[in-house]
Amino acid sequence: MDRCHVHLESHRCSSTFYVVGALAAGAVVRVRTMLLDLPSSTRVLRVDLSSVHWIDSAAFIELARSLNGWRGESYGRVVLKFPERGSRRNWDNRSAASS
Repeated sequence: MDRCHVHLESHRCSSTFYVVGALAAGAVVRVRTMLLDLPSSTRVLRVDLSSVHWIDSAAFIELARSLNGWRGESYGRVVLKFPERGSRRNWDNRSAASS
């Protein structure tokens, strides 16, 4: 089971997803589900990953694809906030092996 929380803060023209804990398949499913419920007036989508402590590389790719799909359909803009540079974060073995 993925240990994560996904929260959505939404306003008239912008929304922010806050992902806390592990960025894994469960978090991506939650974000995809919430993307479907965003108001059509949303033009800016912010995804705050600053509280993520573990990133599954396959899940990150799926998240990026979902956000790209939303961006293309809504003609909106996506802004990602990553953890602070230099902070210790855990990536899965696939990403460590490819670096």
